[in-house]
Amino acid sequence: MGREVRRILLAVTAVLMLLVTGSVQAAEPSPEDFLRGRHEALTAILGQPKSPIREKRVLAAIDEVFDYGELAKRSLGDEWKNRSPDEQKQFQELLEGLVRQSYRKSVDSTLGWGVDYRGKVAKEQGIVVTTVAKHKSDSRKSPVSVDYTLIQVDGKWRVCDVIIEGSSLVSNYRSQFTKIIKKKGFAELLSKMKSKLAKGDG
Repeated sequence: MGREVRRILLAVTAVLMLLVTGSVQAAEPSPEDFLRGRHEALTAILGQPKSPIREKRVLAAIDEVFDYGELAKRSLGDEWKNRSPDEQKQFQELLEGLVRQSYRKSVDSTLGWGVDYRGKVAKEQGIVVTTVAKHKSDSRKSPVSVDYTLIQVDGKWRVCDVIIEGSSLVSNYRSQFTKIIKKKGFAELLSKMKSKLAKGDG
């Protein structure tokens, strides 16, 4: 092969590699882009007529936001390692149901709010993305600060904590769960979670 032909082929290969690399990087959203995309997707679904299919899509969209496994570990704190695999599984499934139920109750009201993304910062617990929610039409409603803690799971961003006006979902859960465990034991915690889920109080 002539030197000139080889040089051209190497140049073309290099360009193709750059294009491929650029495509891979573009396919991996930033934490802000992930949140923005999930918010837009959920807003689009909520704009559809109510139906069983719409409801399934809403729940699926919520599930794509959270890492329930990490949320369970952080909410149980040091107590997590003291539980058997079966107890961990039960706890995670119940917490997943409660978070999904709670989030589903409030998600319809988000249609009237817009979200400003204020940047991100790396912390020990993950990447924290700061946002401010503002009502689109009612100026009397005060803006609400909502921070999201994200980690990467299998190359995908997932939320493992939500901090609303300085109040952490994980910290609140951990405080409640710790009190119950210390007073009445882990079995009682699971019983209370089951009861709360059955009543729809998530």
